[in-house]
Amino acid sequence: MDRGEARAAEADAETSADLFRGLGDRWGALRARRPLARLAELRGDRVRASALLSEDLAAAEDLGLWVDVVGTLTRLGRSALADDDTGRAERLYRRALEIAAERSFTRGQVRAEAGLGRTALLRGDRDGARAHLGRAVERGRARGLADEAAALLAEVAAGREGAASRTSVTASNI
Repeated sequence: MDRGEARAAEADAETSADLFRGLGDRWGALRARRPLARLAELRGDRVRASALLSEDLAAAEDLGLWVDVVGTLTRLGRSALADDDTGRAERLYRRALEIAAERSFTRGQVRAEAGLGRTALLRGDRDGARAHLGRAVERGRARGLADEAAALLAEVAAGREGAASRTSVTASNI
C-alpha cells in the first residue's frame, strides 16, 4: 500500500467510524477503528494507536466481545514493549491470558504467552522467557500457531537473547 492509498484508507475508516458512532453502533465503530489503529502503528504513531486501541478495548469489554478484548490487550502489550514499559506489557499480557484461558481461546493464550515470553526476555529473564514461550509452543502446536514462539524459544536456548528480543518486539504474527 503506497502513501496515497494509506491516506485514502484512513479517510474511509475515519468516515466509517464517525458514521457508526453517529448511529450509536459501537460494534461497527469498533470494526472501523481497527484499520485506523493499524495505520497509526505503521506510521509509528504509538500514541494515536494506543488511544484508538484503548477505546476499542473499552467497547469490546462493554459488548462482551472477548476475542476482541484479548486481541486488543495483546496489541497494547506489544505497544508497551515498544515503549520499553515491561511492567505495563506484563499486566496487559497476563490479563489477556486470563481472559483467553477462561474462554478456551487457544490463539489468544498463545499470543499472550508469547507476549509474556517477550517481556521476560526484554527483562533478561531467560528462564521466564523459556517457560512462557514453551507454553506458547505447546498450546499452539495443535493449531499451527507455534512457529514464532518456537523460533524465539530456539534463540533463547542458543543464548541469543539480544537477537530474540529485537525480533520479538517487532514481530506481530502471534
